[in-house]
Amino acid sequence: MNFAFDIVKIHKHHFLIIAAEDGLQFVSLTNDGWDEYDQLFPKYLDKYTYTRRPAVIKPYKKALQDFFDGNDHLSDLSISQDLGGTELQQATWAALRQLPQGKTTTYSELAAEIGQPKSFRAVASAVAKNPVGVVIPCHRVLRKDGGLGDFRGGLKFKRELLHLDK
Repeated sequence: MNFAFDIVKIHKHHFLIIAAEDGLQFVSLTNDGWDEYDQLFPKYLDKYTYTRRPAVIKPYKKALQDFFDGNDHLSDLSISQDLGGTELQQATWAALRQLPQGKTTTYSELAAEIGQPKSFRAVASAVAKNPVGVVIPCHRVLRKDGGLGDFRGGLKFKRELLHLDK
């Protein structure tokens, strides 16, 4: 399998964006995009090939640019079926994708929504392992007490994304 990728700068952020033939597979939340990718997709870098293809990545870059400019079209993007993850992780990511812009939820509420009300810690782990940051809006999940919780991209970036969502 050959993945297309590009490293793009949008506003003050650098994103590694990787796409499979069937859609978006990865958007980094840190400046160490390849390390972040390797943590979420162990063995992929050794197993598959990656080709820098800005033209393939362009629609994903445009959608992210639009989001940072205040126009959210991220839900229109196709997401690869090859995100990996357990059934619980996949259910968590699917539920997050349905969360409307400007709305937040808690780990407990998200766990209940996917039919696993006692699995809020596993849901929190699934949120943290979301490979398509920003597009699958893991930044919209807060702690039960209203705190921000953790965020792979850092709390400053999470605050920025939440502000953009309003």
